[in-house]
Amino acid sequence: MSMWDEWERNIENSVATNNIPGLAAGVAKEGQVLIQQGYGFRDREHKLTATAHTTFGIASITKTFTALAIMMLQEEGRLSIDDPVTKWLPALRLPRQYANHIQIRHLLNHTSGLPNLALYYRMMVNSLRQDNEYRKSERLPFNPFRVEQISSMDQFIDLFNESVKEWFGPPGINYSYSNEGYMFLDEIVSRASGQPYIEYVMQRIVQPLGMSDTTFHFGSPEIAEPSAVYYSYPHRDWRRPLHKENIIKRGESPISSGPVYGHGHLLSSAADLLTFSELFYEGGTARGVRLVSSQAIHEMIRGKLGLSTQKWHNGMTLVGHSGGQKGISSDIYIAVEAKVAAVAIANIARAPVWDVTLNGVNAALGRPLFDLPVERKPVLDTELLTERIVGEYSCPRIGKVHIDSKQSGLVAKVKGMKGLILPKFAVQVDENASLRLGRFPAAIIFNESKEVLGFSIGPGYYFTRR
Repeated sequence: MSMWDEWERNIENSVATNNIPGLAAGVAKEGQVLIQQGYGFRDREHKLTATAHTTFGIASITKTFTALAIMMLQEEGRLSIDDPVTKWLPALRLPRQYANHIQIRHLLNHTSGLPNLALYYRMMVNSLRQDNEYRKSERLPFNPFRVEQISSMDQFIDLFNESVKEWFGPPGINYSYSNEGYMFLDEIVSRASGQPYIEYVMQRIVQPLGMSDTTFHFGSPEIAEPSAVYYSYPHRDWRRPLHKENIIKRGESPISSGPVYGHGHLLSSAADLLTFSELFYEGGTARGVRLVSSQAIHEMIRGKLGLSTQKWHNGMTLVGHSGGQKGISSDIYIAVEAKVAAVAIANIARAPVWDVTLNGVNAALGRPLFDLPVERKPVLDTELLTERIVGEYSCPRIGKVHIDSKQSGLVAKVKGMKGLILPKFAVQVDENASLRLGRFPAAIIFNESKEVLGFSIGPGYYFTRR
């Protein structure tokens, strides 16, 4: 069996085992497509198969497009990534001591100090009210029937100014993933270019590269092949592992993002994402079209601007981005020096698309499938982390939280709530500063001395040390 036969067999097994309605994937090397294929269905009920040109939501991979747009505007002389954010968004109220130091680059690489707020859901209120699963979901930081839709960036900035009470330290120090930061970048692209964000991205990135399957509008008549139908799990099953016996439900369209798109609302195909990925291993050129200089691409990779960056065992640079929303799983993975890219997108959340892209890169490089690029090393050992995370925290949504160490593990005590047991074996920290609190993944915020400043457990639940 060839490496590619094995790669495809693994995808087919994953689609069947995990009850994934449809998935599309591809691998390219030096601008040449090695393989691209659809698996399963873009519309399961009508037996319409997925192809490499099926348009899927790509969620947060949109952030890489946004970052590229910012770099293009910098090369056009319209802005600098070293500009203070308040130069472009003067109404934004930032901590006084940091206001002149929080730069565009800090929004690009999630080091502005902005906590994970989940305010972006307020742009989706009208859409959420019509969605049966989200309408009941405990994941939402509000009841969509008790708040008003935010319909402009000015309103969103006002909401931000009212909502932010804590900041994760000075800019450029602590990593804290922020959708809100990329919503601000959407507006900065618009103000610097003098045209709407989606217009700039389509005219300056998508159309020059001939990405004919890519759009910001679900069901766009300009797309030759209809968009993939979105699927989801019933509300009661959202925490369950993917399984072939899981019940899934059909949805007609994605959750609307209102007037802001730059944090996660582009749709594309596997074929188009392979074209886009070429920019990052060909130094700003794809399909023979130069969009940006090689220096700008190098700065994106080196500075982690709209990209994750890591090194393989042999020093090879790996970059990429993933995405996930209701009805969407997406991933791109690029081995820069080898000029290899792999992409995968599916029409249901939590599909293991990262296995597909990792295996695609491995296959193109002649490496064993599932060979991990780096050996994960703990930032802190479990015992030391347990010691350092103990203390008093505050969370805007639930108030004061005390984390204490017991013989059974860590216990989070919240007034009016039962303690959440955190067994010591479950507190695992890798180089991405990740851990789990019970069944919930959490991100820890460290300072340079590896002291714990805070942590977040999903959108809106961020805890800062008191």
